[in-house]
Amino acid sequence: MEEAAEALQDDYRVSLVTNCKESGGIGLSALNRFCGTNVDEAKVPIVYIPMPTIFRNRFAAFRGSFFARGCRRLTTEFDLMFMSYGMMDLGVRGIQFMHDPGFTPELLRQLTPFPHDLRRFFYQNSPFRNGYLWSARKLARFSPEGMRRNLTLVNSAWTGNIVEKTLGVETTLVYPPVRCTFPAVPWSCRDNGFVCIGRWSREKC
Repeated sequence: MEEAAEALQDDYRVSLVTNCKESGGIGLSALNRFCGTNVDEAKVPIVYIPMPTIFRNRFAAFRGSFFARGCRRLTTEFDLMFMSYGMMDLGVRGIQFMHDPGFTPELLRQLTPFPHDLRRFFYQNSPFRNGYLWSARKLARFSPEGMRRNLTLVNSAWTGNIVEKTLGVETTLVYPPVRCTFPAVPWSCRDNGFVCIGRWSREKC
């Protein structure tokens, strides 16, 4: 989100949409320090979507539904909506960036180990869980056809393969930017190897 806003802020009118006002706001200054970005608060206004108190720290599916409904109401105020975390149906064509493979309940159960506390009973495939997710989709006015209308970006060929197989949408690969200043070392002086920085995660094993 921060990198996209920084890249676009000088050439376009960009706004950040969030529902974090109730918890003190997203804090662009703190995010800039954390992410190494330089998002100009004067150029990038923040649009807050109100969130019912009961959903601020629980019921993530309903929280996402309220956020999606709020974004739908904003579509007439912008030329383009860009979703930086997963899929969304806004009623109009937008851009969605998929970088988390747990974007469906089935994949979430398959790829992510259950918590070891009582939450694992809530996340299991059950009539209660299915009813909860169905209600959230209805509240968001989500439809698979509306989601597939978007331009779908992915952060790796692996993610793109899962998205295409699971959701049946064509994807465009855009690798995440690498923010660093690299020394100019001639190829003849470089080691024949590579460095991988990341995390081992069960879903990619």
